[in-house]
Amino acid sequence: MENNHSKKLKYSDKIKQYLNNKGDKLHFESELKKNKELKIEFEATIAAQNSLDYIAFNQLKDELKRIKQNKPAKIISIQKRIISVAAVFFIIVSASILWFANSKYSNTYLASTGFIEPNFSTVRGKSTSNILTKGINAYYENDYNNCQKLLSSIDKNSPLYIDAQYILGLSLLKNNLYTEAIASFNKVYNSGDKKYKSGVKWNLMIAYLKNDETNKALAILDEFLQNPTSNYYHKAKQLKTKLQSNWRKLVF
Repeated sequence: MENNHSKKLKYSDKIKQYLNNKGDKLHFESELKKNKELKIEFEATIAAQNSLDYIAFNQLKDELKRIKQNKPAKIISIQKRIISVAAVFFIIVSASILWFANSKYSNTYLASTGFIEPNFSTVRGKSTSNILTKGINAYYENDYNNCQKLLSSIDKNSPLYIDAQYILGLSLLKNNLYTEAIASFNKVYNSGDKKYKSGVKWNLMIAYLKNDETNKALAILDEFLQNPTSNYYHKAKQLKTKLQSNWRKLVF
């Protein structure tokens, strides 16, 4: 009995790391496609989390409704005291619910947790452009203004233009310039460069979400969900579930 239980939970640490955006995400998602036991445990974990979210949300909603329906007391001091305590409790609970919803289910938070840091090693290794290399280095050093200045100077006729636009889009995204990031990502996506096809599509979705264009972000997530073999499939499924959570109704 104990062996069966431990077998079912043998991937819990690995799943927890993935859900908390730690560890090698791409390696985990690759293993998820091949390892049936891991897939079953992962999907069970997601289902359990969603169930807990649903139960907690409805319990809090029912409690708020119950407190709200308390009728004003008459002139009896003990009743006044009870109403006062209930009112304070209602305010605290309401504030806590709103804080939780807005800190864990806002577009900004979900986009930030969904962002996947790129690896430019292949681009940097093959690049003969001093400007592109400097731009990549500036990105890794979090010097986004300098990164944008350098990469914006690369001519659109240059063979490195698409590389530059992709990195530029990421830098703009990190610099909270979402409309400009969307424009750069669209240039890369429309170029048809297979090297960036999935990555730029994912980051375009993140930029739409950051820019509060939720419907456009959901449309891209649906495209990923049509391809179960995609490296982004499970991440897209997880993110869409959160975007459709009941907690989102309390986000402002």
